[in-house]
Amino acid sequence: MRHRLSGFTLSEVIVVVAVLAIVLTIATPDMNRLFAKQAEMNEQLRMKKLYKALDLFAKENKRLPNNGTWVDDLQPFTDLTLNEVRNDVWSKPRSYNKFEVSVAYMGGTYKVNYATIFSNGIDGITNGVTLPSSKSSFANFEYSKDALGKKLDNFAVKYTDQGNKVKLVESTLSRIEKLSIALAKYARVKQINGISSDPENSDKKIYFPNDGSGGVGNYGSGVEIINNRNDARSLAKKLGLPEYYGLNAVSDKPMWYISNPGPNSSSICSGRRNTAPYYPPVIMVDDSGNPC
Repeated sequence: MRHRLSGFTLSEVIVVVAVLAIVLTIATPDMNRLFAKQAEMNEQLRMKKLYKALDLFAKENKRLPNNGTWVDDLQPFTDLTLNEVRNDVWSKPRSYNKFEVSVAYMGGTYKVNYATIFSNGIDGITNGVTLPSSKSSFANFEYSKDALGKKLDNFAVKYTDQGNKVKLVESTLSRIEKLSIALAKYARVKQINGISSDPENSDKKIYFPNDGSGGVGNYGSGVEIINNRNDARSLAKKLGLPEYYGLNAVSDKPMWYISNPGPNSSSICSGRRNTAPYYPPVIMVDDSGNPC
């Protein structure tokens, strides 16, 4: 006995295909929006990683990557590939801009760095956004909406190492304070010895370590000369402190010690006195070189 196989008729197949076509037509815009949203989320995640990379780079190098090398500079500080650092999720190159602002600091200056990483978004255009190149434009940088308040599809992160630099300045001030306290203790001990050995002239001598820059001034008996002329690292070592206390934490360059300074702060080594009264010693930041 023959059994007839059941199946769809041609009419039924046509109806099913027509229904599927209608469903796909309705669902496609929603699927496109879903894919676009997922891409945006991925780009936001990458931007967060780039921000973290900027922070890690700044803390290790005390600056931010330069405009021409930022991709290679940042990649070791993130799990993103070079291509993922360079390009956004839509395979379009990101833009980067860094600028510096000089800040007055203990008679000199230090640099605060500002950087912005920018993606044009899914449409691949800047939408009129200009990357900041000044402190004010950095503070007011707007990339997510235009002047009329219309939402833009751009992505960006901005970073400044100002907070890091402030901490380094505070560290330098702390080092100077510790050196000053140790200097005072050193001088007190030497002065006590001077009073006992030569009480009549004890108040006419310098009891701070001799900076070794020329022998100007009348130093008390037993006062030592630091090994490296005017270098505060040698002073720190002489006072029993870590040598890095003599470094400017902002630049990692030596600070300078003048045991018998002159009266003019702009020319600290000029006009130094040969006899009492003397000006108090100075520990100073001057990254341009030895002021004496």
